Amino acid sequence: MAGLSRILSLVTRRIERDILHRLLEGVDRDERVVYVTELVGCTLKPRLRRLAPMLAATVSFEPPVLIGSLVHAAVERIARSESSNVETEVEVSREVNGVLVKGRVDLLMRRDDGSIEEIVELKFTRRAPQQPKPHHVMQVRVYAEMLGCEDCRLYVAYLAPDRLAVYEVRRLNEPLLEPLVRDYLENTYAPRWDWECRYCPFRRICPKAPAEAKEREKGEG
Repeated sequence: MAGLSRILSLVTRRIERDILHRLLEGVDRDERVVYVTELVGCTLKPRLRRLAPMLAATVSFEPPVLIGSLVHAAVERIARSESSNVETEVEVSREVNGVLVKGRVDLLMRRDDGSIEEIVELKFTRRAPQQPKPHHVMQVRVYAEMLGCEDCRLYVAYLAPDRLAVYEVRRLNEPLLEPLVRDYLENTYAPRWDWECRYCPFRRICPKAPAEAKEREKGEG
């Protein structure tokens, strides 16, 4: 039982850390700080997160999110144990046009000379897609740009109950980070993707949310 108690304690701490992270993303956060995951989505959502951070934190209690967090932790621990060249949850940041962009790379593989060989973005999902999702592609490309690696390989890996799908992402020659920051400053895309409002925890208070998304929120409440 002692071993089980230790495992449950580690699980609890991981969940508590993720919930705290979601809260801190919104509480008392300067509007000039934005995360990479926010840049590749709705440009209004970070502003709503600052207004109602608790709404974002509630997502952490949903079973798929909890399971995804634990799977992330397990994969990262295994990767570190297999190679000393693997780094996990690597913090990155860069200031662009007065905005401090922050992010966290899931997996980073280095060559023996210390240069970056691979960047991997991990996603836990009920069903692995047949191709990488556009916002995940943008996310890993932004990480590569922020890290300044010109010859590294980029991957998005989907961990699903039925299979593991790994997709290599082609590098772009043109910069992506600065246009995304400009979109954020100008609040250009609200939403950026047509599916965002259906899953957004802020849809009840969002002035841009379509009526059907708000009705769904009422029904769930």
